[in-house]
Amino acid sequence: MSKVELNNVSLEFRDAGKSFVALEKVNLKIEEGEFVCIIGPSGCGKSTLISLLAGLNFPTEGEVRIDGAAVRGTGTDRGMVFQHYSLFPWLTAKKNVYFGIKQANLFQNKKQIEERALEYLKRVNLEEYVDKYPYQLSGGMQQRVAIARTLAMDTEILLLDEPFGAIDPKNRLALQALTVKLCKNGDNRKAVVFVTHDIDEAIILADRIVFMEPKRIKEEISIGFPVDLTREEIMVSPKYMEIRNRLMSLFLQDVGNRIGEEVVL
Repeated sequence: MSKVELNNVSLEFRDAGKSFVALEKVNLKIEEGEFVCIIGPSGCGKSTLISLLAGLNFPTEGEVRIDGAAVRGTGTDRGMVFQHYSLFPWLTAKKNVYFGIKQANLFQNKKQIEERALEYLKRVNLEEYVDKYPYQLSGGMQQRVAIARTLAMDTEILLLDEPFGAIDPKNRLALQALTVKLCKNGDNRKAVVFVTHDIDEAIILADRIVFMEPKRIKEEISIGFPVDLTREEIMVSPKYMEIRNRLMSLFLQDVGNRIGEEVVL
C-alpha cells in the first residue's frame, strides 16, 4: 500500500452554468519517505492536485487515499506550505509557529512548544524577528515563517506549493538544504509532494519528478542521486544534464503545442 494514492482522479469546476476540467483521470502513487517534485507549465493543474491531497478540494471522479483511507478533509497528518503567505496576521512569527506545533500535538508542555518554535525560526534565519507580526516582515520573510511552522510540525506528509518562490537566492539554497536534511535523511524520512517551476530545484531535491501537461501527467522521471552527493557534484554529473535536457524538451513541447509549431533552442 502506497502512502499517497490518486486513483483515476478528475476534477471539474462549475460556476454559473460553465465548467472547467482542471484534472482528468490522474493516477499517481507516492511511497513512504519518497520526495516527489511536480513540475510543468502554468495552469496545468499542479496546485489543484496538491489541494486535493490537502483535502481542500475533492475530486468529481476517482479517489484520493492516504494510508489506504479516502481523504475526507484536512488533517494534522499533512503539513502544507501554500504558494502565497498564509500566516495569522494577529500572531507574531513565534506564535504562528507555536500554533502549528500545538495543532500537531507534538508536545503538551508549553515550554517545549516554545523552544521548538524558536529552534525552527532560527533554522530559517529569523531568530531576530520572532516577536514581529506578519505586516512587519517582507513577503519572503513571511514565507520563511510559514516554512518553519510546517517543518516544525513534523508531519508524515509534506505538501509544498512553490514554497521558495518568493525567497531570495541565498535563503532559497539554505532552505533547500534544510528541507533535504529534515525530509530525506535518517530514519524519519517524509513523503513530500513539492510543486515548483524551477527545473534545477526539482532535480536537486526529488527522488522522482512528475511532469504535468494541462489536466494530466505526461511523464515521470526517476532521479535517485545519493543523498551524500553535494549540490555541486550533482550539477556536474552527466545524469543531471540528461534529466535537465529531457525536462527542457517537455516544456518546449508544451509551448509548441500551445502555439501550434515546433519550438527549438
